[in-house]
Formats: sequence, C-alpha cells, structure tokens
Amino acid sequence: MAVPTLELVIANLLHSFDWELPQGLKMEDIDTEVLPGITQHKKNHLCLLPKIISECQNNQ
Repeated sequence: MAVPTLELVIANLLHSFDWELPQGLKMEDIDTEVLPGITQHKKNHLCLLPKIISECQNNQ
C-alpha cells in the first residue's frame, strides 16, 4: 500500500511544476546514458529547475 501511495505523491509533485533546463544548457546537451543492470539508473544526474505553475494553468 505504501509504494502506490508514494508513487502518487511523487507524480503529483512532479506534475505541479514546469521543469526547465538550467541557463546555457540545451536539450541536445542532456546525457541519456544509463548504467547496466536490471533497473536503469542514469549514469549522470539530470539537472532541472522547477518553475511554479500558476493555479489558472494547473486547472486547465
């Protein structure tokens, strides 16, 4: 029961923000390499900046 609840909380948190790249970084600069294994973990961290969405935009 805890895992689905946690997934819902994280999904709502992620959905509540508009995510942007840091200044000077382009989409093609993003490293998409993953480490080998059963689950895929990013080799390098993804750095994004959260931007608050206004209530009007969020309800559309």
